[in-house]
Amino acid sequence: DDQAPVIVSHTHAGDEIRIHVRDVGDAGIDYSGVYASGTSSGRILPESCDASRGLIVFRYPSEDLYITIPDRNGNRLISLLQPGSQSGSGENL
Repeated sequence: DDQAPVIVSHTHAGDEIRIHVRDVGDAGIDYSGVYASGTSSGRILPESCDASRGLIVFRYPSEDLYITIPDRNGNRLISLLQPGSQSGSGENL
């Protein structure tokens, strides 16, 4: 498996960003390794993760966040989330 997870959708709900993810390979998402980082903050852990629903929840950011979503084979998706934007951009590593 050399494919990174993908973001299926994301929504802004109240003070949260809800990100639905899926692993396109067979390794599975490493939810314990999910984090975000901003320009003025260090590592930000998700508020919650629900592996059965493929759901990751972060607090709604006040700055751009780079969200890292790894799988169990070491592949990872890094996606830029910009406040006020309904879209993100991703890069598979």
